[in-house]
Parts: sequence; C-alpha cells; structure tokens
Amino acid sequence: MKGNDVSTLIDIVSGFRKSICSVGPLGLKITEDGELVDDANLQIGYGFRGIERMLLERSFLVGTAYADRVDYFAPQAGSLAFASAVESLSLIEVPVRGRYIRILLMEMGRISSHLHFLASVSKEVNSLSAYHFCLREREKLNDLFELYCGSRLGFGCIQVGGVKNNISEGLIDKIEGTLSELEMFREELLTLLVDNPLFRSRLQGLAELGIEDIDANNLTGPNARASGVRIDIRFDAKSTLYEDLNIKPLDLSNYRGDAFGRVLIRIDEIWQSSELILETLKKLPEGNHRVELGMNFTPPAGDVYTEIESPRGYFGVYLESNGGVSPVNVRFCTPSYLTLRVVPWLMQKEMVEDIGIILSTLDVSVSEVDR
Repeated sequence: MKGNDVSTLIDIVSGFRKSICSVGPLGLKITEDGELVDDANLQIGYGFRGIERMLLERSFLVGTAYADRVDYFAPQAGSLAFASAVESLSLIEVPVRGRYIRILLMEMGRISSHLHFLASVSKEVNSLSAYHFCLREREKLNDLFELYCGSRLGFGCIQVGGVKNNISEGLIDKIEGTLSELEMFREELLTLLVDNPLFRSRLQGLAELGIEDIDANNLTGPNARASGVRIDIRFDAKSTLYEDLNIKPLDLSNYRGDAFGRVLIRIDEIWQSSELILETLKKLPEGNHRVELGMNFTPPAGDVYTEIESPRGYFGVYLESNGGVSPVNVRFCTPSYLTLRVVPWLMQKEMVEDIGIILSTLDVSVSEVDR
C-alpha cells in the first residue's frame, strides 16, 4: 500500500465488537453505531524503517540521502531540514544562488505533493477523471526532477552546503513550459472539483478543525492554514529569501477548516508556488551553487534544532554531534505524525462512508510517520 492510499487502511467493526487491524503500514480500527463512527483507534509501527538509527552510522554528508526517504512524497523537505541542521551547527553559509535553487526545488516538490493529494482525494470521491489528470500533471514535475538530478522523486537534489547541480538555461525553459501547461490545467481542475456541486456537498462541513483544535494539537502547514491559522515558516522567517520574492501569503478568510477547505487551500497553494518559482527564476543570481566540503568534513560538537516548511507543515530535525564523522543523535519531528493524533476524535460521529475522505484530506504520509 502506498503512503497516502487510504483505501486499504480501514477495518470496520460492527457494533462495539473489538478487533485487531494490522493491514499495511497503518492500522485503523473502527467501531460503528449504525452508520456513524463511534470510536477509532490507530495502530502504527508496521512500516518502521529505522532511518534515525541508520543516520548514526553514516557520515553527515551522506545523511541527506537517508533524510530524503523520510517522506518520499516530498523528499526535498527531509534533505533540506537535515542539511540546514548540519549547516547551522557548522556555521556554513550556503551561496545565494544555491539558496534560490533550493526554493525552486522545494516549491516544485510542493506542487508535486499537492497534486498527489488532489489525486488521492479525487479517488476517494470516485472522480476518476480528476484523479488521472492530477497524476498526469504530477508526472511533468517528476520529469523536471529527473532532468535535474537523475531521479524522478528528487532524491539527492539537496545536499549539505547547497544543491547537487547548478541549473541550466535549458532546464529553466523546461520549468517555465511546465508551469505554463499547469496554468492551463487550472480551469479544468476547478471545474472537476471546486465548482462541482457533488464534490462540494460531499466535503463541505465534513470533519471541521477549529482554531482551538489546531493550537491544542500543534498542527501546522495547509491543515492549519485551512482553519484560518496564519503559520508559514517561508514567510515568517527572515533568512529564507522568500521575503525578496514579492509574493504575499494567501488570504485565509475563504477557508472554514473543513475537508473542502483543506482541498481548496492546497489548490491555491499550487498556483502560489508556481508564482514563487517564476519570481525565483527572474531573480536567480550568478555564482556558485554549493560550498565544496571535503570527505573528512566534521561539524563541531554541539546540538541544534531546525525547522523548514514542508508541503505538510513544519518539518523539524534535532541533530547532535560529538565532533566525529557521524551524528550521535538524530530525531525528526514530522507534521504527519502530529496530524494522526486528531484522527480518532475527528472521525467520531461522522459517517463510516466518509472515513476515507477524512483521511485523504488530512494529507498524512505514512512513510513520514514510520521512519
């Protein structure tokens, strides 16, 4: 089962009988009362990969290759968070051109992740046309990553000290062409989903998250912004270069915090990311794209915690070094793990047939949970 495919996660238990569900990497045991969910119990740990443990036996420079795999729907987020932690601990100043290219890669990854999200939701509401069209557009982003670093998922594109490769004029033309095609897809997407009365009626008012729910559970990213909580590291932090791109945060007054709002904000963020990419290309400076570090590179002893804005919210890394070639402690704080905490009570008193929709609109990446 794929990380965001919720169709095989659910074990329905009629009445109040108890049962154990161990399907795939995530188990969800439901007790129902009639057609309503009476209780939900999550069971995780079936897909544990030990990434944090493996990082303790690898050098700091190799660590980004493992951080990439924390969330394979947005591998750039894991590698950027880990690389930023190493750079902060070592006081490494990434060249400005490298930082701009990182913005390009992160926003391309955000669009790709959101398109997969829309495909997942479309599948749950049986809108197969939207499902295939979203995956079609996502493949074009994967083509760009393959051109840049040789991997369609973007593995290895961000490294300690900068980025893997410089960006060529040919690739810039390809990026602009892909975004132009994506813009033509906007009207089609709005027609199939946002303006579709059946889609709206199915999601509006479903599984609402209020501002107090967001604050109590430390939710971040689009799930928080869909409830009107203005929280975004890209525009809040002063060291990310986003303040130089003249793109303003989204107006959050149109989102109600329900399942429909969580879909709507990700659609809007796709076009926001597209504008950020085009603005970044206009202001892309000359210079080096990374700092050359020797194979014997070791950061000084100490510890650090860094956060970046992934497509699902705040992605944090705690890193500790004793001055050796490998870290002595690495911990990831991922948004999907925090989001799962709201699932049991959010589903209560909702229709059993809406369980898949609720899970898909929360955009939980199981690979990000079991790391």
